[in-house]
This record gives sequence, C-alpha cells and structure tokens, in this order.
Amino acid sequence: MNNLKKWSFTNIQRVNLGFKRYLMNEINWKSRLIILVGSRGVGKTTLMLQYLKEKELDKHEVCYASLDNLYFSTHSLLDFTQEFVQEGGKYLFLDEIQKYKNWSVEIKNIYDNYPELNMVLSGSSTTEILKSEGDLSRRALYYHLGGLSFREYLNYQLGLKLKSVSLQEILDNHTQISYEISAKIKPIKEFKTYLKYGYYPFFKEDTDTYHQRLRQIINTVIEVDVPTVYSVDYAAVQNRYS
Repeated sequence: MNNLKKWSFTNIQRVNLGFKRYLMNEINWKSRLIILVGSRGVGKTTLMLQYLKEKELDKHEVCYASLDNLYFSTHSLLDFTQEFVQEGGKYLFLDEIQKYKNWSVEIKNIYDNYPELNMVLSGSSTTEILKSEGDLSRRALYYHLGGLSFREYLNYQLGLKLKSVSLQEILDNHTQISYEISAKIKPIKEFKTYLKYGYYPFFKEDTDTYHQRLRQIINTVIEVDVPTVYSVDYAAVQNRYS
C-alpha cells in the first residue's frame, strides 16, 4: 500500500498540465463512479493524473494505481480499498481495470459499501468493459476518449489555443473563421502531417517510431484484448500472419 501511494504521488507530480484533452471539461467529476474507455495510447492515464494534480488534493486522500501492478496479483481490490478508506482516502483512480479479474463485481461492492469514496476507472478494452459482469449501469457514468482531433493536434503540436466552434458558428461565420486560422498556420500542410501521425498523443515523444508503436497497439488488441473478450484460440490469432 505504501509503495502504491508513493508511485501515485510521483506520477501525479510529474504529469504536465500544459495541454489538456477536450474531455477534461465534459466529465462530471462529482459523480461517485466514472469509467473512461478508449483505445490504448489516447491519453486516458494522463487525463486522470492531470485532474488530480490540478485539483491539488491532499495526497493522503488520493491514490492513483494501475491494476496491472504486481501488487494486485497478491492483494484483492476490495482489501486495498478498505485499507485506503480507513486511512482517510477519498479519491481512488484505477487504470487498466480490464486487467483485474471480476473487476466490476468488486467495484459494485466498493461503490455500495463506501459512499464517501469517489472512483474514476479507465480501461483500454472497451468491449471487455461494456460486457463486464455486475450491475454498474445505474451506478457509473461512462465516457469515451477518442484520439486527437485536428484542432487538438494543432494546439498540442504548435502551442496554439484554437477553440472549438459549433456547426452553426461555421455556417454563419465561416469566412472570418477561416481567415483567422489561415493567418496562423497553413491548414492543408498541417492536415497532411496530422493524417500521417497526429491522432495519438504519443507522436510528441518521437515521430520516427510512431508507426512502430501503432503496430504494437494493434498487435496487443488482436493478441490480448480480442481473445480475452471472445475466447479466441491463440492459434487462430496467429493465423492472421499466414
């Protein structure tokens, strides 16, 4: 438990608040149970850590943990949560929930037994989460985080502060809007770059390895996520290469 709290504090402190995804302001963070779904690499973990850092909550009241941590191979989520709440915990953020067997059943029990606790969960296997056991439908709010929009890409890559505009605003004032954007960037040039490697935020780390990482994500979905949900034989998965 102590090591998890140390890792939680370290992760929260080192996350950058310079760029935030669109979903940050759309989530009802007051809800007792929030579930974030989306493909691997779109920024769910960063979003969770940014919220915790921005709120400047008491570190003793907060814990971020990934359920693929070895700690949970020998400790149950129920026992961990009980200890966390007994020590004053109020905000529990759990990543990679699909990696924990029967997670939804334990989350249901935690939700019912600890009304003072706020939980935010995230998972990469959307199908696995939506097919999970346990009645979370009336307890949880589900949010889907997609990849970067072209506008988000421009803000992230070029440090711009382009605001989203409604369809009605575009219809009423498209000429002025296009002039303002064109004065700052070359839209067609930037859009071609966006199509090449702008959808996943990890392009910022290294564009040269972007497509390699993308292939790794696809392989993980095929080899891990799909067989887990649909009980596909591993040999059948390997046949895709033949």
